[in-house]
Amino acid sequence: LWKDRVAGEKYPLDGVTIRCQIRKGSELVDELVATVKDAAAGEFELRCSGSTDTWKTGVLSADIEFTLDTGQKLSTQTFYINCVKDETR
Repeated sequence: LWKDRVAGEKYPLDGVTIRCQIRKGSELVDELVATVKDAAAGEFELRCSGSTDTWKTGVLSADIEFTLDTGQKLSTQTFYINCVKDETR
């Protein structure tokens, strides 16, 4: 089971659904698209669904939610993104 794993250990992703939402407060900024690259090795990629040009500036928060095939949901710790206005256009 995942709860018995330690940091840095690979987690198999067979049958796992991955979600990640970027928020500013309670407002949804973007829902990232998750793609499993190697399920056995626990490798996945998160990408923006569109352009970050539309993201709100300031401190944004997110976590990654894993839903196991049993329906159990596990989430990472919340992490923060300092989103600043692009100066070069």
